[in-house]
Amino acid sequence: MGKGGAPKGNQNARTHGGYARQGEEYTSLDREIEILTQQILDVESFIRTNRHDLTHKEFLSAHTLLGTLHNRKGRLLRDKRFLSGEDADEMSRMFEEAARMLREQKGWHD
Repeated sequence: MGKGGAPKGNQNARTHGGYARQGEEYTSLDREIEILTQQILDVESFIRTNRHDLTHKEFLSAHTLLGTLHNRKGRLLRDKRFLSGEDADEMSRMFEEAARMLREQKGWHD
């Protein structure tokens, strides 16, 4: 009786499986964060541009996607901080600064 699995030398897992990157090379953590940031901006722009034409289901789906992207970005930022050895106080300061800039950009006041 033969062994199970793919024949010796088969590379399907690299092409189609969890090891595949769908046409992208592996990138740095910073590049992944940049990609997610751009995706977030794209989804926000899509919602803003199409908010009057979206069905309720499409609107909720777009916001669900936005939440998922923010969650992924947050995890990558956490991992980056852990790997870099930055202390939590510095990250907190950076998030406060980012929040301040966002409030200023959006015209939101405390």
